[in-house]
Amino acid sequence: MNSVLETVADGRIIWVMLLFVVLEVIALVVLWQRKGIGVAPLPLVVNVLAGLCLMMALRASLVDSGTSTIAFWLVASLFAHVADIAVRWRGTNKAC
Repeated sequence: MNSVLETVADGRIIWVMLLFVVLEVIALVVLWQRKGIGVAPLPLVVNVLAGLCLMMALRASLVDSGTSTIAFWLVASLFAHVADIAVRWRGTNKAC
């Protein structure tokens, strides 16, 4: 149990989470390309990017990287979120 707490406390858990997210994105993109089902790659990537930036902000906080690094990742997440909304908005208007 102690090793799990250490993995979280030193930020290594974020690298594990990032690995799973990258594998998930690869699998979903391959599924989209081969079968044409699922989420299109662009909306998928911009959506996941916002979450990845939040994970990096959490990691920066866990390893005491400082407020400027945490702020950088939070602002990056904001930009990714805005890009996600823009992609979704454009996709919604095309369907009308």
